[in-house]
Amino acid sequence: MKKIFLSFLIAFATYNLYGENPNGKRLYTENYYECIKNSFSTADTIECMKKEFKIQDKRLNREYKRIIKSLSPERKKKLRDIQRAWINYVNKKCSFFYHPQSGSGGLIDMQECFLEETAERANELSKLY
Repeated sequence: MKKIFLSFLIAFATYNLYGENPNGKRLYTENYYECIKNSFSTADTIECMKKEFKIQDKRLNREYKRIIKSLSPERKKKLRDIQRAWINYVNKKCSFFYHPQSGSGGLIDMQECFLEETAERANELSKLY
């Protein structure tokens, strides 16, 4: 149980506002980085994240639709099942960050989690087919 908790803790600690993946490549649009640089409050930061999330979510959906069009009915079902499992996982994982004692930091962490997971999934889908 301790190993599982430590794994989650390490995974959660890797989130950062600047959205770089482990190899240092940026995940988000330049507008996002500029927005974050100019944000002065939690509300500003969250607004930057919400705008970027919309962009990344559209990208993810575009990639999903592109791939699903080319699949056989059996593989379409498999991809749908995978995507539904991914959505369920991300909702549970990211919601974990925010709780009554977490304050605004937890809110930022939760939003960043949703943003990063969505951008990473869009990248993952873009490499298929």
